[in-house]
Amino acid sequence: MVGNQKADHIYIKHDGSLSNGFEIVTHPMSLDYHLHHMPWTQLCRRAVALGYRSHMTDTCGLHVHVNRGSFGESEEAQEAAIARLLYFFEQNWDQILKFSRRTPEQAARWAARYGYKGSPMKLLEFAKKECSQRRYKCINLLPKETVEFRIFRGTLKASTILASLKFLGQICDFAIKPVN
Repeated sequence: MVGNQKADHIYIKHDGSLSNGFEIVTHPMSLDYHLHHMPWTQLCRRAVALGYRSHMTDTCGLHVHVNRGSFGESEEAQEAAIARLLYFFEQNWDQILKFSRRTPEQAARWAARYGYKGSPMKLLEFAKKECSQRRYKCINLLPKETVEFRIFRGTLKASTILASLKFLGQICDFAIKPVN
């Protein structure tokens, strides 16, 4: 229980990157659900009250999974949107890194950029090859059903979690429905 609400929206698991701690994982949910129904404020307050840390650690991150199906009905549409996402991250890396609250060293270790300078579709092909060897990329393409965004530094501030989710929501919307 978190406060007076059931915490059946999350589960806790071990994570290989953590030497002392655990990972909080949400069940799949929409941005609207995160913003209006997920008890992030209560969850974060309780974690802080119990002495947990997130931001002030070397290994903790905020990872967000987005269902691949939300990028389009066909695999071709999904791939095109994901290619635009990757390209957006590469073109705006400095600003995204600043928003993520990670240091360049933390990003290089846990959420590295691809650094490829080609077209969006060429970048996607490059990223697929890179992810097959290492999942610690800013956008991890290894999960079969989702795209994992690993760029954000961990936090126990609900406002920061929600800001990160809104930020990704806007970027995903842009990738799905590009402006001509």
